[in-house]
Amino acid sequence: MALSALNQPVLQSDEALKTAAVAAIRRQWVQDQITAGRERSITVDESAVFGEEAIEEFFAYEAGRLIQSPKSLLGYKLGEPQRVAIVRIVANVLRHVRQAASTQLGVEVTEATIGRPVTFRSSMGDAGSEQAIGLLREAATQAGFDAVEFLAEPAAAAINYHAQSAAAHEVVVVDVGGGTTDIALGVIGGVANEPQIEATWGMGKGGTDVDLGLSLTAVMPKFGKDNCRLLAPVYVNAATVSDLNRQLDFRKTRLDGVPEPFMSRLRTLQRNGVAIRLNQDVERLKIALSTETKAAVTLDYIEPDLRATADRSHLEQGYEAFQRSFSDLLRQVSQETASRNPVVFLTGGMSRAPYIAEAVREHFPDSQLVHGDASLGVVGGLALHAAMQRSVVDRPSS
Repeated sequence: MALSALNQPVLQSDEALKTAAVAAIRRQWVQDQITAGRERSITVDESAVFGEEAIEEFFAYEAGRLIQSPKSLLGYKLGEPQRVAIVRIVANVLRHVRQAASTQLGVEVTEATIGRPVTFRSSMGDAGSEQAIGLLREAATQAGFDAVEFLAEPAAAAINYHAQSAAAHEVVVVDVGGGTTDIALGVIGGVANEPQIEATWGMGKGGTDVDLGLSLTAVMPKFGKDNCRLLAPVYVNAATVSDLNRQLDFRKTRLDGVPEPFMSRLRTLQRNGVAIRLNQDVERLKIALSTETKAAVTLDYIEPDLRATADRSHLEQGYEAFQRSFSDLLRQVSQETASRNPVVFLTGGMSRAPYIAEAVREHFPDSQLVHGDASLGVVGGLALHAAMQRSVVDRPSS
């Protein structure tokens, strides 16, 4: 069996000590800048960074608050301070995108087409999806957009495939992403400008649910799961980084009576942002185990020389709960489309996982399976849709 070391332990060499000292100086500098900024009433918006740069700076400086996938938070019950903060964060992201596009295109961009899941991750059912759309509209207005249009992500993902299909045919689009799974039935190809979507299905589950299952199975035992007095919900809270309320509950968890080394490890995990860093390593384990029989990650930011090792059985246990829900959704769609024998178009980041394609083949055994662009299919489709809509608007009347 192959062993994959996805990140190597940090040796306490002179260079490592020098790096640690520089990081400490940088952290102090950031704290000084934050203090100075408050004194000058400078808002955080002016110094916000995004994407991988934000993650790298957060881990380097250990200052500020890192929000991973703010879109995943929009469908949850939010108190007013949380609602204001999340909208402001999303507005910052959208403003960053708008300004970058304006610079690249040389014109002021004030309209946007935004992809949306069929069903948002939510603690409130359908009301959560309605809330999420409302918050996205509010954030877009704050970001300077005068008009926004929402397009279901599976419909967007199908647009590229539509453009490449000379003959019209029925297609089931299965879009499995990080936070949601969306399915659409439509007619794709032929002379129509865009796919003609007839029906949609969705659930607020995706790759992050596999991350959660793998974390509980392979990583949380390193923090005492099943080996101390703490109940399973504590570890679920720790591993659910997309739910601010669960993360808050975990950071408030009392650790009295928890034996070492678990107490020290949990206290470190309760520090701001450490759970997100751990979640990133769990995701690396998941990706590696899709193609390898065994993989490992180094958790030296928790404890020197601490490692978590997982094999294929851990991954299978980790995706079991998600796979049941995914199979139920596929079964529903296959039954409702049984008389049509559609092509199945598979896309989304999780579509790379072999067990996702296997589930699709199980429920659509007689259908042709077409793989789309797992990374850029939705984005490319949104761009094409926006361009076509713009072309229609600009077309002179006869």
